[in-house]
Amino acid sequence: MSADTQRLVRYFEYSFKQYTYIVTEYKPTLGAVFAPYLQGYSHWSYTDLDVVAGDIPLFLERDELTNFDIVSWSFGDHERLYLRGQFSMHANSTFVNSLFAKSEHLGAGLLKELAFKATVHKQMSATALKEGKPPPRVRFISAEGCYSSAVYSTPGIRVKITNKILTDFGLEGDLEVVGGSVRQCPILPALLHTAGLTPRARRGACVLGPEADEGDDASAIADRGH
Repeated sequence: MSADTQRLVRYFEYSFKQYTYIVTEYKPTLGAVFAPYLQGYSHWSYTDLDVVAGDIPLFLERDELTNFDIVSWSFGDHERLYLRGQFSMHANSTFVNSLFAKSEHLGAGLLKELAFKATVHKQMSATALKEGKPPPRVRFISAEGCYSSAVYSTPGIRVKITNKILTDFGLEGDLEVVGGSVRQCPILPALLHTAGLTPRARRGACVLGPEADEGDDASAIADRGH
């Protein structure tokens, strides 16, 4: 083991012990880190702990598995062009799994970045201890931002950003989980008309429970006519 590798191991041990949230910086490296476990799989993805995934195969399209290197799910703001931490599916190939190295803090500058974080954390911790303050947080580099920039600057990369995530951030009303499905009270018809959409008939403000599926199926058939 080289001297630099030994330093990397020490810094990683310190980082994961002192500020465990830093592990999210390394989401883009999962394809390389867990390569032995990914043998035989066509794709891999990273996600977040606060995501309810559901039956993922139902949300995937065949061309997403065959015609793209990375497919990321957005909230409808895909014009921002960055890979979501909630779900970004990668083709399991050497080309894709090595893209992370194009990010300075994950590639050539990894040791320098880890050393900087550790040094600053030790200094700030000593100061916080003297002043009776809680442990400090260190610099955090978003995997979404820097990695996305590296990916989009790669010639020939095939990326698809698609609106397939429902979030309760900024939504009015409650989300309910019933029988394995997530349901939300419908938007007011007036808002739909403003958007140029036709509201479908419902039996009430919210339809919950197993009996709701039959009614929803009928409504879905009616929707196809709009």
